[in-house]
Amino acid sequence: MDLKEKFLETYKAIEKDPESGERHFNVPVEFDGDVRFKMTMDVSKHVVFTDSPAGLGGTDKAASPLFLTLGAIGACIGTVIIFWSRILDVKIDDLKIYSRAHINLAGLLGIKEGTYKPGFDQLEPIVEITSNEEQAKIDQLMDCLLYTSDAADEEDSVD
Repeated sequence: MDLKEKFLETYKAIEKDPESGERHFNVPVEFDGDVRFKMTMDVSKHVVFTDSPAGLGGTDKAASPLFLTLGAIGACIGTVIIFWSRILDVKIDDLKIYSRAHINLAGLLGIKEGTYKPGFDQLEPIVEITSNEEQAKIDQLMDCLLYTSDAADEEDSVD
């Protein structure tokens, strides 16, 4: 069974019974010393470590949680694009997602409480698709992304 058939099988099963599409997730995050944490996903199958830069008390031996968050958002967007490209028969030669964001660490550190947001105040994923498909097919693909993904919204930039 190829990737398109797998996607269609899943799509049709959930279309027939939308309740079967419900999932609950739980990712345990354990303190691993200093400012490091261990995340275990899929019942110990996948383990990811985080750390912080030295300026925030870390050892910089793993990616920071902020960068992992941005990477995960980009990966979610990419996954949805690939899903819909298979369903819509849109051949993608290359796909890059740049998860750009802004944060002021003053908010995270509680400096001038209420003045600065303690997290990302701007999130701007930029999608670059390389394809020989007609622009109308790419536009249809991006419409599916914008209408079905929490990681993307109508304010996102698409090149």
